[in-house]
Amino acid sequence: MMFPKGGWDLDETMKQAASREASEEAGVHGHVESNLGKWMYKSNKYNIFYEGIMFPLNVIEELSCWPEMEVWKRRWVSLSRPESRSIAMTTFFTEFNNVFGVLNSR
Repeated sequence: MMFPKGGWDLDETMKQAASREASEEAGVHGHVESNLGKWMYKSNKYNIFYEGIMFPLNVIEELSCWPEMEVWKRRWVSLSRPESRSIAMTTFFTEFNNVFGVLNSR
């Protein structure tokens, strides 16, 4: 499972955008699940806040090449392993977890 992040184009639905972002940034295809909710996050580049809408993606295919593979690296982690939790706790995921409580503190 992954949680794609990015914007959507005017000619696509939010679910289509989540699928596109997953393919472009992580080189995976899968089934976009139902909307988990919204949260606000601060841009890393600009001093403004954006509204994020979270859709989990159940991955069914991993591509060997993808459009942004030189920019983004794909790494699978198990959140049950303590050493993996630090990888997952990026600023984005920390903000998301604060709203939705995806990770339990252990």
